[in-house]
Amino acid sequence: MDIVNIVVSAGVEGPSVYINNYRVAGNKPWGGGRTLHSFKAKKSDIFDALKIAQILKEKDAEIERLREALEEVGSHVAGADWHYMSDKTLAVVDRTLEEKE
Repeated sequence: MDIVNIVVSAGVEGPSVYINNYRVAGNKPWGGGRTLHSFKAKKSDIFDALKIAQILKEKDAEIERLREALEEVGSHVAGADWHYMSDKTLAVVDRTLEEKE
């Protein structure tokens, strides 16, 4: 089991995050800094979290594409009726995508 060291530090330009001594977020703490928090995590947990984040991002993009397609179709349907249909149709699309997960 590989362990990953995560450190949140504070420098004069603000906080930064390091993973195994590699800065992944925030400004470089010029002139030094102090450690605010230090964590240890399993590498497999980090990778699992990143995979889940990627899956969610892809699902959000898929839902947005479907919504845009429905809006385009809806632009050809007269006013209030489309808005009523749109809410129901989008609910069905959302339920269908949830069932696929």
